[in-house]
Amino acid sequence: MYVCLCQGVREAEVADAVASGADDMDGLVEALGVCTGCGCCRELVEALLDKPRPAGRRRAMDAFNRITIASAS
Repeated sequence: MYVCLCQGVREAEVADAVASGADDMDGLVEALGVCTGCGCCRELVEALLDKPRPAGRRRAMDAFNRITIASAS
């Protein structure tokens, strides 16, 4: 489902950005450009930010990042 029609941002992209650390409105604006056009998506984006997120995905990304950084050094 599209969340922001002005920027062509889908709900899955918002979820991915949140999982990658953009866990507030400013982070999503910077990462995806949501709410920078007409602003009609603000309520939906805020609702998605308030939506409970599975902790496992965030822990998996953190573990992946630690492994990636460790193997690069």
